[in-house]
Amino acid sequence: MQASDIPAKIPEPFAKNAVVNTYKRAIPQTTTTPGAASWDLGFPPETFNDPNAGGFPPNGMDANGVLNAISAWSQWVQAGGAPIAYDSTFQTTVGGYPNGAIVASLIFPGTWWRSTADNNTTNPDTGGANWVSATALSGGQCLLNPVSATQITLVPRDGANIVINGATVQVPLAGVTANNTGVMVNGVAGQNLAASTVYYVSVFWNGTALQLAYWQQGVTYSRTTDSSARNLGVQVISATGVAQSAHSLVGLVATNASAQFDNVRGQSVISWFNRATLPLLASQATVSFTNTVEGEISTAFRCTFLTWLNDGVLASCDGVRTNSLSGANGSDLLQLAVDGAIIGSLGGGYVSATPAQQGNFESSFNGVLADGLHYATLYGAVTGGTTGVISQGYTRVNVRG
Repeated sequence: MQASDIPAKIPEPFAKNAVVNTYKRAIPQTTTTPGAASWDLGFPPETFNDPNAGGFPPNGMDANGVLNAISAWSQWVQAGGAPIAYDSTFQTTVGGYPNGAIVASLIFPGTWWRSTADNNTTNPDTGGANWVSATALSGGQCLLNPVSATQITLVPRDGANIVINGATVQVPLAGVTANNTGVMVNGVAGQNLAASTVYYVSVFWNGTALQLAYWQQGVTYSRTTDSSARNLGVQVISATGVAQSAHSLVGLVATNASAQFDNVRGQSVISWFNRATLPLLASQATVSFTNTVEGEISTAFRCTFLTWLNDGVLASCDGVRTNSLSGANGSDLLQLAVDGAIIGSLGGGYVSATPAQQGNFESSFNGVLADGLHYATLYGAVTGGTTGVISQGYTRVNVRG
């Protein structure tokens, strides 16, 4: 057979306009009406007997009814109506869908489900067993962004689809927003975000639309790679070690002391999908220090940031410093610290020649950190009896999110 052998399409169901119950009638599953056709018997035995011997002639209404039903479905398929939408009533009638059957979702337009078992009587739209997606994408075509101090939004990016529990769902052009109050937190609706707290953000289908939810980062709530057949490989929320397949991970947020967002991407919000390099900066014009044990020079140098585990973080402190003495008797040591731990390369050193001579310093870190909120800052110390001065200093951090 060749593509050119395709037959003419059915323009309309057979006997479409035949008068019902005069020239056409619907065919029932079973019937006790003598001579009437049904789906289980077709034309019954009495229609094969001589009417003069008690038989009944086949009824033209039945012939039109059968051909009408069959041709109507043929036309539907020719019009692109396949696969057919999931039908619980039909599912029961046939004893369950067979292995390999593909049905369209009743909830998620464009999503098709494939049965992985014979006699499948579960509902794929509600997470029923033995169904996998036949249309799921990889990844998510979206981006989580801060909108204001009290709101975040998930918007389409490089497409508009995201996989949720195996279903391909479209992110609306206007985005999906969530405030910091009256929202779903840790699975409970109508809650407020806590101050100075880090939350994973998920997106889920609430029955009528997409909705965002917050999950406090910690022992109880984390993220994991789903291993379920229908949602295999998708990053989802994990509650006490159990994957929440209905909640696809979309981002990480941090609240400040006012339980709000700082409205800086990278500092208060990072996205799981479509990450970009985000440069962050903290600076201080002039500050002096006399401590002889390394400690934080000034909180003004603190640069807070969010990051994902195994995403590279590049941080550095640099600027101009002066020591009150020079040569072997006057020195300072300046290093970058992350979360209170000195991990940057050595910076600072001697200022030689004349007293109070200026010099440049730089200390950097290039590595990975755990999911969550971190800060980079400048630590320093001087030799006894001297004073160090930072006349212009910067803390720079590049993160992905």
